[in-house]
Amino acid sequence: MTTLDCADSSQSTPKRTETLTSLQALSLLNNRFVLTMSEAFAERLQQRSGTTAEKVAFAFEHATGRQPTADEAETLSRYVDEHGFANLCRVLFNLSEFVFVD
Repeated sequence: MTTLDCADSSQSTPKRTETLTSLQALSLLNNRFVLTMSEAFAERLQQRSGTTAEKVAFAFEHATGRQPTADEAETLSRYVDEHGFANLCRVLFNLSEFVFVD
């Protein structure tokens, strides 16, 4: 958890330090929990009826809260054809829109 700068619950502080490092991105990409959740989300997607494009749009909307643009949808659909839904879910879980709430 130190890689992600998680707050120490035993100490009260008015403001938490924030850092962005490549180790954080690698931790999110390769973390066992993220892999497990990606596989579970992929199974959920594959159980849905519809085309690959519809499943990609559903996954993107649930991860980011918005519909993908035409370019995003096309790129992600090609990615699914080449790498599968589990890897698509890993990509979605590592998008800035998913990780950071603005």
